[in-house]
Amino acid sequence: MNDLKSYASRCLNRVGLDEPARKRWARHGSTRWLWKPEDVSAAIRYVIDDQGDRMAAFENTAI
Repeated sequence: MNDLKSYASRCLNRVGLDEPARKRWARHGSTRWLWKPEDVSAAIRYVIDDQGDRMAAFENTAI
C-alpha cells in the first residue's frame, strides 16, 4: 500500500495537479479485496460519487 501511495504521489507531483507537500493519504487504509472487475468498478464509483461532493476524475492519456 505504501508503494502504491508513493508511486501515485510522484505521478500527481509530476503532472502538477496540486502542491507536492499536500497530505493526500490517511495513515493506513481500508483494505478491500477487488477480485473481480465489478468489484473494481464498484470501488471506483464509491470514490468518485459516494463521498460527498463529486470528485474530479482524470484519465491518463499518456499510456
